[in-house]
Amino acid sequence: MCCAWGDFMAEVKADVVLDVSGDVCPRPVLRARAMLKKMRPGEVLMVIATDRASRTDIPACVKRTGNELLEVIDEGERIIYLIKKLN
Repeated sequence: MCCAWGDFMAEVKADVVLDVSGDVCPRPVLRARAMLKKMRPGEVLMVIATDRASRTDIPACVKRTGNELLEVIDEGERIIYLIKKLN
């Protein structure tokens, strides 16, 4: 699946899409972390969230777990994260 948002995102293939729209803190970050644990190194996770707290929580989780945050697209009502599994 290729993404349609932003110039960079159009070039990045998401291996897994996790839509946590409607979930509130702490569920978006917990679900993203659980999905990353199931993925192989090099795979890319796209997380779609609506909870504004995810704007700080998900990047902090990505850093804490040693993965790479490729891009954050804030579209107003929803926030899209591209995360590369590194370990």
